[in-house]
Formats: sequence, structure tokens, C-alpha cells
Amino acid sequence: MAGVPATATSVVLNVTVTNPATIGYLSVFPSDTSAPLASNLNFVKGQTVANLVMVPIGADGKIVLDNQSLGAADLIADIAGYFRG
Repeated sequence: MAGVPATATSVVLNVTVTNPATIGYLSVFPSDTSAPLASNLNFVKGQTVANLVMVPIGADGKIVLDNQSLGAADLIADIAGYFRG
């Protein structure tokens, strides 16, 4: 993740879904865990919606942004900050 040091343990993101083809939801989670049962963002066809998300970083330095819908959607994720330790 550009601009996030390797010592960071979590990131704060402003995630936005726009132009979704169908109803769905987005889950954001560490790459070394399974998808959570809760969503971070819910959307309907054609909607643009945003939410602030705090998520731990996986052991491999990555996170997952998982589009749970039956269609495509454009996703924007802006890093707002990070936590260390």
C-alpha cells in the first residue's frame, strides 16, 4: 500500500463503490483471515456510496476489498491514515 510504512498494523480507508451493476455489499478485511460475516458498505444498482473503514493489515502486508455482488462495481479506496503497534 503506497505511503503506508511496513511497521503499520492497521489502515484507515475511505472506500467508495460507484456504478454497481446490481445490489450487493463490500467487505474489507486482513488478507490472512476469512471474510467476515458483516459488511462494511451496502449498495444498490447505480448508487454511489462511501464509508470510513479501519482494518488490520494481514501478515503479508495486504488487505482484501471483496465485492459481494453478482455484478461489477467500481471501487475507490483512499488511505486516510494508519496505526502502528
